Amino acid sequence: MTLAALATRKEHEVLVYGDFKIVALEHEDVFAHTRTLGKTTALVLLNFKEKVVKFPLEEVGNIDGFTLVLGNYTAVAALTQGDVTLREYEGRVYVR
Repeated sequence: MTLAALATRKEHEVLVYGDFKIVALEHEDVFAHTRTLGKTTALVLLNFKEKVVKFPLEEVGNIDGFTLVLGNYTAVAALTQGDVTLREYEGRVYVR
């Protein structure tokens, strides 16, 4: 996973140089943030809990066009409006 994360970071400059913005500071279970560089945006969702949690995507705003580029689970549903379900200690990185 570490090598995949480093490769993803190297491939997507937004993850290194993008402006950082916390999406939902008040959410107790999920740390969500975006990074934006020019027209490229990355969305990072991290569940730090030992339980399945739901995160409301309306906190993010427009989710059209995001593609999963990194995650620690292999089977991941596409982002759709509403809530996203994150498994125990699941992390996902999307880029558009």
